[in-house]
Amino acid sequence: MKCSFCGKQIPKGEGKIVASKSGDVLFLCSTKCERNHKMGRKSQKIPWTERYKEFKNEGSKDKKKEKKIVEKKPTRKRVPKKQRREERHKKRAEKKAKKKTDKKKPVKKEKKKE
Repeated sequence: MKCSFCGKQIPKGEGKIVASKSGDVLFLCSTKCERNHKMGRKSQKIPWTERYKEFKNEGSKDKKKEKKIVEKKPTRKRVPKKQRREERHKKRAEKKAKKKTDKKKPVKKEKKKE
């Protein structure tokens, strides 16, 4: 019998059998595996498990077989820091000037005295 979490062989008379509400039966070799399973960890991502080692070996075989061509993303042209700063200041100055022209003082109407 194999451990449902790590994949190790469980000798007869050792380990735990855990049944969940959904009807799944788990065979766990140690409390370490039991706790990790309860926490929701995936055995393929934990280095000490045999499942991790199997998963890692399968992945390396697939990578060797299939070499994918990766398209390079277009990179932005690097602009010197000083030039970027100057551009920011210009934009800010333009915004301020635009705000000043947009804000027109309301003209007061003079009342005529009769």
